[in-house]
Amino acid sequence: MSQLTLQGLLEAGSHFGHQTKRWDPKMKSHIFTQRNGIHIIDLESTLKMADEAAVFVKKLATEGKTLLFVGTKRQAREIIKTEAKKCGCMYINERWVGGLLTNFDSVRKVIDKYNEMITVSKGEEFGKLTKKEQSLFQKDFSRLDKSVGGIRELKRLPDALFILDVKREKIAVTEAKKVSLPIVAICDTNSNPELVDYPIPGNDDGLKSIQLFVSFMADVYLAGRKEGPQEAGQKPTQPAENGEKKVEEKAPAAKLKSIKVGMQADDSLKSSDLPGKTVKILKEEKIEVKPKKITKGQVLEVEGLGKITLEDEK
Repeated sequence: MSQLTLQGLLEAGSHFGHQTKRWDPKMKSHIFTQRNGIHIIDLESTLKMADEAAVFVKKLATEGKTLLFVGTKRQAREIIKTEAKKCGCMYINERWVGGLLTNFDSVRKVIDKYNEMITVSKGEEFGKLTKKEQSLFQKDFSRLDKSVGGIRELKRLPDALFILDVKREKIAVTEAKKVSLPIVAICDTNSNPELVDYPIPGNDDGLKSIQLFVSFMADVYLAGRKEGPQEAGQKPTQPAENGEKKVEEKAPAAKLKSIKVGMQADDSLKSSDLPGKTVKILKEEKIEVKPKKITKGQVLEVEGLGKITLEDEK
């Protein structure tokens, strides 16, 4: 499944780790060797673990679940934003919003405020503000845009996180662990892979390496989204032949003043045909009743009147 290759990882410099003195001993099994005081990452391990992460992410997308991209280091910000948007995911690329996962209700209020400000900025009310008020508005808006602009459509907690740098995004990792959210992450030689569910050993500092890993994850998620309806057992809507809309069979029309409980919709029926309570129709006209069998308490669709609920006639 993996689109990553050994050659591609080498060309991106994904095998370069940190200085040996800065390593995390728990990354030992993913280190190939050291050269000139720099740890060299075992790319065979990278490919293997990237495949495992890809299976998880693709299944996530297939099931219609959400993946939040997180990467706030300067060289990664634009990449995170671009790739997350490409696959229809939300992202955080400026600064982690404290409490996003552990105090979501409070953060949701901030997101709501940001969305309201977007509406105001596009409306006539904004033009009525003084220059000073507009300046203050823009300042506040820019601040919120940096913090929650990438998660403005987040209605609930994401289903998983993709984190670029475990060490830098330690608050995000801590919050995710507290609420038991699975984490997919790039783990450099200075990171603890045991903190995440799907670690991918690799260089999380080099621009080419960042681009390679983030693009890979976005492509995997996008592939899962495209396969989602079929794999989830949902049948895609089939267009009608010859461009005509499929029309459901309609019940026979009946010109009635009232409908009795238990009555069958039929042209020949009259009010006295069946005993029991009746329901008043607002006006006498040709009506169409669905379904044909009528029972007390049922909601009926009546042509020209919309939906009505059967109740006893008073």
